[in-house]
Amino acid sequence: CIFSYLFKLQVGLTKFMWPWNSPLFTWKLYRKILSLDKINSYDCIIAVYSQLDPILATAWLKRRYANKKIISYFLDSLSAGPTPTFLSEKNKLKKGLWWEKTLLKGVDGVIYMKSSQNHHEKYSKDKEYYEKVTFLDIPMLKLSEENFSNKTQQYVSSKYNKSLKLTYVGSIPLNIRNPLYGLKVLAACESASRLEINFVGQMPQSNSFLIDCSKIVRVNWVGYVKHEAALQYIKEADVLLNFGNKVEGMVPSKIFEYISYGKPILSFVPDMWEPTIPYLDCYSAACTIVETENFSNNVLKAQRFLTHLPVCNFTKDDLNEKFFLNTPESFADYIDLQLRNVKV
Repeated sequence: CIFSYLFKLQVGLTKFMWPWNSPLFTWKLYRKILSLDKINSYDCIIAVYSQLDPILATAWLKRRYANKKIISYFLDSLSAGPTPTFLSEKNKLKKGLWWEKTLLKGVDGVIYMKSSQNHHEKYSKDKEYYEKVTFLDIPMLKLSEENFSNKTQQYVSSKYNKSLKLTYVGSIPLNIRNPLYGLKVLAACESASRLEINFVGQMPQSNSFLIDCSKIVRVNWVGYVKHEAALQYIKEADVLLNFGNKVEGMVPSKIFEYISYGKPILSFVPDMWEPTIPYLDCYSAACTIVETENFSNNVLKAQRFLTHLPVCNFTKDDLNEKFFLNTPESFADYIDLQLRNVKV
């Protein structure tokens, strides 16, 4: 069948070209940047890596206009990111490092996230571009006076509440994070019958996953909503749920939005190397449950947390200082120094 042949051809090309899978889109993006630059004459262009195209298109632009300041911004890591199913970890690392070396040597600045610092210190320090690298962090901490205006209010012992609203906000790519273990722990808690568990965001297209979850505990699958609506669910929650990533250098950005609201956070992680642990260890209202530890002990730990919810005893200024690299201000400071040609 011709469709089967074309599909196999596409898969073969994807393996060969990974992570570049859309040359036509990259070319269109490059042409769009050129046309916008002619109108606006940009001093600085920031290419954000979510897929390779912005990094590649701005690398082409830099070759054409050497005086144009180009910053490559990696919120997710290329060489330290998830491994596609069609590649081995070794081949993914090799390809990722080659693309980084090739595309970043000509840019003016490279921003990596703190969570991938160990990786890049191990694999990238000998590369030509590395002297231009700065480690910031996911800039999602946006503290408001509204969230921290009444720090005298304490959470009462939740055993007296009729129900407790637990909310997860975010997507669930099952190859990266899986909530099944966390749901099993919650289902085994004494307070399971009065837990209202909400999942807000893009859900897996897997009927078997949804069936497995429904066998464990009652869950309200809200599904995808606009960002403003998702923030409202965070505001209304008693406890915010996190399910840790299986990729060591990949920190879920939702953690910093969670912290921004000063709410209790219950986090389930696959192992002790999970990247949210150092952040939540610095946050006074969090409980981290490690899946490799004893299940019964984990149930008791979750039950104690849910029975006596902790209070975030930090002020807004405390959190700003402790998590400064996660604020938009830290990113703005970096760009300001770049525009003033101050070595970062």
